[in-house]
Amino acid sequence: MRIIHTIKVSLLLFILCISTSCRKELDYDSNTQGHIIFTNATLARSSQDGMFEEGDAIGVFAINPNTGEYWGTNNKYVYDGNKFKPATENDDIVVTKGTDFDFYVYYPYNSNQNDITNITHVCTDQDTKSGWVNSDFMIATYTDAIIDYSIPLNFKHSYATVEVHVNKNDGVTAATLKNVKYSSRFNLLTGQVNTDDSRTNLKMYCYKANDNGNAIFRCTVPVQSLSSLTNYITLSGNSSIDLHAESDMVLSAGKIHNYSITYQKHVQITDYLTGGTTTGSGYYNIGTQCTVTATPKPGYEFVGWYENNQLLSSNQSYTFKVLSDHNLVPKYRNYSSWTVNISANPTQIKTAGGSSVITASAERNMYINGELQGTATGTVSLSSNNPAFVIQGTTVRVSENTTTSTRTAIITASCGGVTNSVTLTQPGRTETYVFTINGGTSISETFESSGGTVKYDIVSQKTTVIDGNSTTVTANWSSSWSTTSFGSLNNDGTLNIVENPNKTQRAAVITLTQEGSGKQVTITVTQKKKNSIDIEG
Repeated sequence: MRIIHTIKVSLLLFILCISTSCRKELDYDSNTQGHIIFTNATLARSSQDGMFEEGDAIGVFAINPNTGEYWGTNNKYVYDGNKFKPATENDDIVVTKGTDFDFYVYYPYNSNQNDITNITHVCTDQDTKSGWVNSDFMIATYTDAIIDYSIPLNFKHSYATVEVHVNKNDGVTAATLKNVKYSSRFNLLTGQVNTDDSRTNLKMYCYKANDNGNAIFRCTVPVQSLSSLTNYITLSGNSSIDLHAESDMVLSAGKIHNYSITYQKHVQITDYLTGGTTTGSGYYNIGTQCTVTATPKPGYEFVGWYENNQLLSSNQSYTFKVLSDHNLVPKYRNYSSWTVNISANPTQIKTAGGSSVITASAERNMYINGELQGTATGTVSLSSNNPAFVIQGTTVRVSENTTTSTRTAIITASCGGVTNSVTLTQPGRTETYVFTINGGTSISETFESSGGTVKYDIVSQKTTVIDGNSTTVTANWSSSWSTTSFGSLNNDGTLNIVENPNKTQRAAVITLTQEGSGKQVTITVTQKKKNSIDIEG
């Protein structure tokens, strides 16, 4: 890596210094003035293992510490194989003996760096030597007295180098350092460095390689801590292999850090502990078998092993050959309680009989690893608490209600221990009775001892109303005598009384009882005695 150096120079404040950059004076006096050049005090580039090469360029800031005036702002100096010289006449810094200056220098040169307090540097892919070298960042300062106009710079590396040794790489042709910070901002005045949190993947430089398949890859990055879990190196060629470090690594500026790799792969399991437990995570030698096992908790069912949302296996135990790192996710399914719905059309069935269509359903929410995935439907069973209401599939049928009472049935839908019900009703028929004798409820009749015949107008009717439709029919009736009968009552209402052979009067009450209603009408019969006729004779 190249190191930037700042140099403080004693010189006279020059009136003709223009705005923010030092420029060569119009009237140059070689006895009192000189052109500044820079030399590299430390020839090797330390972690970059090399010399500055012809054409390498640095950026120079020159400041009068007494006035704060800039005499050089990002002046470009180019290495000619021996020293750094101004790239153009406008970049030339001419100083006068006795004038005090501070020099702040950085490498590599960037024409956009005009703010000494915010010098930015971004690492790029380093699969080529130039990419690797230019990703380094070096600074130097010089604040000592100017002995002559050749300023020695002691460059210091601000970045670190990561090195990985690949042995018997079996066709490895490239390496990439994954998930690293890659950009920083420097304040050359204070030396403060701020490294951005943004991350990227950087291709590494093949620093050394031989015919035996051994290789060394290097990558220069800002100072940071590399995690054995989130930072890794991907080797590519005949196949792609991700290699994790054996432990976390703290990078230091100007140091080469050996990324000690293992040819083990990490099988990581992202558990959903609410749904179950797993075994099998850890590090495995490449090519060995790994078995991961999931055990669901009560109320959960195992769905499968997933990686990158792709199903690998639906078996609780899954065995595979380890060829790369894996991040496996066991997924478990669980459900909410059932919600059972039921309705009937109609809910009241006609007295004459009919049917009702039952609509019933059951559903519950389905979750996978705690996230709602939709709803699941269940099979609903139907039952009736009244055998007169017969369930046939989703239809309830009932025959005519021959009673005058309303009958009901509770139809219950069940699923998974959860129930819901609907009530069906069937009203009874309406029955009205009329039972009269000669328009009333009773009659009295006296007969001579010789007997006789009387016909009565007996009205006995039953009116039935079913679903608004009425039907009137004749209702049967029966008769009974309060004493020994001495006559007969015909169905047409004719009463026949036989002769009274007795010498005493006789009487009886004939009770007519209507079937169905139990209503009664009466005939009170009195028959004179026979001897009363003889006496009169």
